[in-house]
Amino acid sequence: MSILNSCLVIAGILTFDGQPLPSMEVLLIQENPYKVVGAAVTDEGGNFAITAPAACPTLHLVAKLCHQEIATVIHREIRAAEFGTSVNLEGRQESLVPVHCKLKMPRHAPPSMDIFIDLQAVNGIPQGLQPYFRYSSPNTASSYFYRFATQEQAFTWWVTPGRIRVGADYMVVEDGLMSDHKHEQFAVTSITRQPSGEKIDGKWMLGFELDVQEETFLELHVEPVKQ
Repeated sequence: MSILNSCLVIAGILTFDGQPLPSMEVLLIQENPYKVVGAAVTDEGGNFAITAPAACPTLHLVAKLCHQEIATVIHREIRAAEFGTSVNLEGRQESLVPVHCKLKMPRHAPPSMDIFIDLQAVNGIPQGLQPYFRYSSPNTASSYFYRFATQEQAFTWWVTPGRIRVGADYMVVEDGLMSDHKHEQFAVTSITRQPSGEKIDGKWMLGFELDVQEETFLELHVEPVKQ
């Protein structure tokens, strides 16, 4: 790290399980108040370099990883004593927990479902960073942390322990408007934790929130809905 014109150039490598992550956005966020002061996209080797004001005593590096079954935030806090040292940003699957989901479909099921997940609160990451969990990235639709389409009725996410919000829907859009055709809109209308059968609080348009600290099994009940 060097100081140029009262700025810090912070460089490092972003990895997951020791493998470099190319084409990933890394944010640099200051404290008091929380504010993005720099950003960069990693190269093929996972390398990044971000220029930030030298006056920041505490900084946070944040990278959002949404890929296949992984939905997590990779985070590192940087204090003044670490300035001038390596600032590699490292994530590991062993720090995540699996959430096993099974879709309970109606008789006339849609061909696929759009699944979404939000990380509402993540263990070990300051509360003030949470608004940045849903920053825009190629793997994000709307304001969701992660959203993807699947034709599978059973799938597993690996997430950072904490509080999450989940849901799913299938909406037919015609000329930019929701279709009025019968049974062309489906959504997860309830979620139960298994094997206890505990019902998770929530609504189909907003999602269902639950605390995940260990391996979790969920049943997502899909039904036709009307807007």
